[in-house]
Amino acid sequence: MEIDRIIAEEVRRDDKKVVGPTGELSLTIERYILTVLPENIQSVIRAVALYEITQQERIGNPPSQIIVDNMPISKRGIDTAKRRVVARFQDVRNLLEAVKEIFQLLQRVTRLQMPPKDAVVARQNFYLYLNRVNLGLMPGALAKISYPGVLTQDSVVRVVGPLVPYGRKLFWNPVGVSKRMAYYRVKSKKAGVRFLVPRGSDIFYPRFKPYKLSTTKRKARGNAQLLQAMLAGDTPPGRAENVGQMVKRIVQRNPRYRGLYFSDAWIDYPPAVGWSKLRDPRVPTVGVMFTKRGKLNTERG
Repeated sequence: MEIDRIIAEEVRRDDKKVVGPTGELSLTIERYILTVLPENIQSVIRAVALYEITQQERIGNPPSQIIVDNMPISKRGIDTAKRRVVARFQDVRNLLEAVKEIFQLLQRVTRLQMPPKDAVVARQNFYLYLNRVNLGLMPGALAKISYPGVLTQDSVVRVVGPLVPYGRKLFWNPVGVSKRMAYYRVKSKKAGVRFLVPRGSDIFYPRFKPYKLSTTKRKARGNAQLLQAMLAGDTPPGRAENVGQMVKRIVQRNPRYRGLYFSDAWIDYPPAVGWSKLRDPRVPTVGVMFTKRGKLNTERG
């Protein structure tokens, strides 16, 4: 049978092959179009992909993400493949490197503020959380997740803070933000209206983030005329990126982290209740986890 022949060739070619730590298995119809009958191409792609992934699992190297025809999917969904199957592999060492880079970026884009004499400096008060458990002050806490077996495919690691009373104020005003930001307006048929940074700016120039309509309505406070004026202007209501959005954007540019998911979600930190009149217990974080084999925006922890 033709499918059995193709798999036998893959066995000889790829015996005991290990893909990782940031490798990728990619199978497309173009790979077999000259050697397989047209009616069997899809069956061959599905069978070979399933074989390759199963082999990696047997040697303890499961894929962190499976993509079928550009859609993230579970292993069972390989049977629906028509043109392409991609399996991405990530190593927990990569997760650790991503956490280190997040911490460095947070220190880079968090403003220095002169606190009172007895206060603490914000850049010295980032904390490391693993699956919602506080492991301690950064960077020293990194040693606690550096041992083999601590990080797994299900780990959710967050750098939290800065955990100081004025930390949220710094979070909304990263390095580079000022009252007069030099964005310029660009309009295209595909992307619509966008606001870009000045030409020649580096990755640390904060991007413009328009508000959602629901946020704009809330800021108008029920005033229909004010809402209409806000929506009719050349620049829509919005603001520059916050610290979490900047760090997330920058770290996602690294191709080594394609199989990782980054989050700028907030978590509860009870002592923060007394830091503002709103008595809000939430504090900002930047987190990282392996991309799950389901939806790309799956988030836990």
